[in-house]
Amino acid sequence: MSKICHHFQNAEDGDISKVGLDTFDTFPLATLETVFCKERICKMSQEDAFTIFKNWMAYDFKARKDKWLDLVDLINLIGGSKRKRAVIGYDFTTNEVNLFSDMTIDMFDHAAENIEQTIFIFGGPNELRNLDNIFTFDTSTFQFKRSALKLNKSRHSFGSCAFDKNIYIMGERYDGSVSNVVEIYDPREGICHSLEKMLCGRQRSAYTKLNNQIYAFGGWYCIGRNEATVYEIRNDSWLKLAPLKTSLCLIKATEFRNKLYLFGGVVPNDSRSKDVNIYTPATGNWTMSTKKLPYYMDSYAMATH
Repeated sequence: MSKICHHFQNAEDGDISKVGLDTFDTFPLATLETVFCKERICKMSQEDAFTIFKNWMAYDFKARKDKWLDLVDLINLIGGSKRKRAVIGYDFTTNEVNLFSDMTIDMFDHAAENIEQTIFIFGGPNELRNLDNIFTFDTSTFQFKRSALKLNKSRHSFGSCAFDKNIYIMGERYDGSVSNVVEIYDPREGICHSLEKMLCGRQRSAYTKLNNQIYAFGGWYCIGRNEATVYEIRNDSWLKLAPLKTSLCLIKATEFRNKLYLFGGVVPNDSRSKDVNIYTPATGNWTMSTKKLPYYMDSYAMATH
């Protein structure tokens, strides 16, 4: 407290050069409220007072952002081979799970993406036998409903990734073969158009984004795949990455603090996995998390907050 009061005393004496504005960045709000009072502000120029306030706001925003980042550990797990109707909140830092809601139909081999706090759930086999359906799940009300919009065709065993309020749809099983087609879809307008194809056909792969890139991992086509590739959105081009340490399919992935996490899936001997594989783009290295999933997960959809 004495340190900050000393700096304000310099400002009151008219010697703003001794204020040391950057030092205010490190003081908590309670301390600032005590000394940043109307009487002292009136003795400072408007510009100097605003500068101090702006510097503190920048510091406070960073602190709040760090706290907010702790909340994005929570991801939504939707449907799947074992829990076909469940919408589950999973915190992968604590390994805790909570059932948010039950959907009205079974869903698996589908996809889901969160756009402006609405999760769009689409494609995949379900009891309605319509693989072009789009459903929505409101993360604030936990309400699940069917959308009037549809995909441009029936889809299953495909992957997706949301970017700039659009959904990138990649790979699928189609007419007995595996596709390497990439399309961008606006779920609000129902508009879809094609992009550069992937380097290989994929189904049941994992996709996630980081910065202006979309990463594709694993998948299945006759055998499990361990390929990893990255799509440069601005250049509309694909590049190979270091492969996974083991082949995986029926997996999902998400980004967290500049690392990419792959959850569960099925390994080459057709057994389900509780492992969490981690890829670090900055180094190109693969590691395995010391934490295991609370249960086996495959054929599910995933959407982050």
